[in-house]
Amino acid sequence: MNTETPLHLDVAEAGETLERDLSTGQLRTLLAAQRLIELTPAAGGRWRIRGRRRVGLVRLGRGQDAVILYLRPKMPIANLLHLLSHTAGAEHWLDAQVDAGADDHLLPAVVRLFARTAKRALDDGVLHGYRTTADTLPTLRGRIDIPAQLRRCGMPLPIAVQYDEFTADIPENQILLRALLRLMTMAGLPASTHSLLRHLAARLTDITVPPPGSPLPFWTPNRLNTRYAPALRLAELILVDTTPNLRPGAQTPIDGVIIDMETVFEAFLTTALHKAIQPLGLRCAPQETHHSLDTARRVRIRPDIAVYRGPHLFTLVDAKYKTTDGLGAHPDLYQLTAYCTALGLKHGHLVYASGPGVPATHGIGPAGTRVTVHALDLTAAPSTIDEAIHVLAHQLAGTIA
Repeated sequence: MNTETPLHLDVAEAGETLERDLSTGQLRTLLAAQRLIELTPAAGGRWRIRGRRRVGLVRLGRGQDAVILYLRPKMPIANLLHLLSHTAGAEHWLDAQVDAGADDHLLPAVVRLFARTAKRALDDGVLHGYRTTADTLPTLRGRIDIPAQLRRCGMPLPIAVQYDEFTADIPENQILLRALLRLMTMAGLPASTHSLLRHLAARLTDITVPPPGSPLPFWTPNRLNTRYAPALRLAELILVDTTPNLRPGAQTPIDGVIIDMETVFEAFLTTALHKAIQPLGLRCAPQETHHSLDTARRVRIRPDIAVYRGPHLFTLVDAKYKTTDGLGAHPDLYQLTAYCTALGLKHGHLVYASGPGVPATHGIGPAGTRVTVHALDLTAAPSTIDEAIHVLAHQLAGTIA
């Protein structure tokens, strides 16, 4: 086996299984990143490699143990970018620019989408905001930090103070810069895309870059950072899964871009469904944390999508990035039924990423709870996916069966 160059593996995100011979070092490298792939022994000392619903391109390890892993999406690249643009909440202007059908390769397409989104965010200038700073100064600035000053045991100078500083070094710019710098290290990008990334990063001067692997800074959407929001959401998708949880003691470097398709599908369904359902007098709320399974409110539940009519909870939607036979998987049905029962709802909806197009409704128990199983075809044309979302919105609202 040639160990002078990295081992290249082309693995489907889910479903297909690849069978390969692996050296001890390559096996060690892949075992350290099993959040990305599933490894199982095969006959003759070979190994079966299967994707875990993630897509992207990543280099694992160094030297003769290095592995370059391409996690291939099961949908066309154009469809993936369509989902990502909705996920970012920018489909109203991104779809016209994506021109994704011309892209046969995942990484350049995703990076170009992000670069264009980041350029749009920065076109009107770098965002500034107020940041609270704690310091000790010879003169008073802002307000005295009383607890910190008391800890100085009566020493009058310097003064412990807190003040609000108007600066560009805020979480929004830190996240953008971290994503830009990561993508600039990727090989195989067109020169024009790499140049745009470099130009955008140069605009973010004097910005603190969070260390690789550290949690991303927290930002809150508001009217001031609205133009940044699409780029920030894409940046979070790009950055959140680039450092898999390694087994204890592992020292396997990981470089690349990995996107969690379960997260993308849920976010796409939330944003697209919310847009389609608003004209019907409903709204979607994702990942609410204030619901409980029990009356004592000790067992918290977090539905994927809660649908409201005015102030009242109307129904629940559970997003499942997998294939259904049309009837729904038993654990999924159990979970959604429990949620509906706990919240006093008569109807819940499971939405799968693949399966028969005709919904199936189950009547459950004497209470009359119903669960309807839907399936979207994410390999269809983007316009067909959008139409299916509109049909789903009407089904949820009860305007069609």
